[in-house]
Amino acid sequence: GFRQVPFVYNRAERFAGELVHPQHWPPDMQWAGRRVVVVGSGATAVTLVPALAGEAEHVTMLQRSPSYVLSVPTRDPLARRLFGGRLPLRWAAALVRARNIALVTALYRLSRRRPAWMRRKLIDAARAQLPAGFAVDTHFSPAYEPWDQRLCVVPSGDLFRAVREGRASVVTDRIATLTEHGVALASGTELPADVVVTATGLS
Repeated sequence: GFRQVPFVYNRAERFAGELVHPQHWPPDMQWAGRRVVVVGSGATAVTLVPALAGEAEHVTMLQRSPSYVLSVPTRDPLARRLFGGRLPLRWAAALVRARNIALVTALYRLSRRRPAWMRRKLIDAARAQLPAGFAVDTHFSPAYEPWDQRLCVVPSGDLFRAVREGRASVVTDRIATLTEHGVALASGTELPADVVVTATGLS
């Protein structure tokens, strides 16, 4: 249930909005024109934020600590050429799969052998897709080395685009409690919210 989510322990019943766990997403859920806070920094959070930002008044990704976020192209030129060419579908699929495995393996090995260099590259890539002056070191610079923990992938930088366009924002802080109208943070500020999404894992 919702009360197993780590932060929902202190007067959650005061919250006048909707509290939603992604694994129990209501089929009639409405977020258009509403203020949404997505709690989390993993794959679920970075997927939900840009998806909700298309119709919501504003979406805030509230994270306790940042993750590495890597943008990858939605369209794969090699796959398009191979699948549209004369190769049998089975061969084309095998080649694309082998290439993808090789790329991920190379990224992992490079991260383990040269973590400081890879860290700099990942953070610089995030910085290049965010507005000038954005606090990248606060919101996209994890305390761990690449692949020590999660590395999130976003298609064609959709998360960065939502932030750049002002439809979404990122806040790095700890939750004190839910209030009637939003989320009170340890820093003393409050995030107004009509919907709180607990993208904090399966529990």
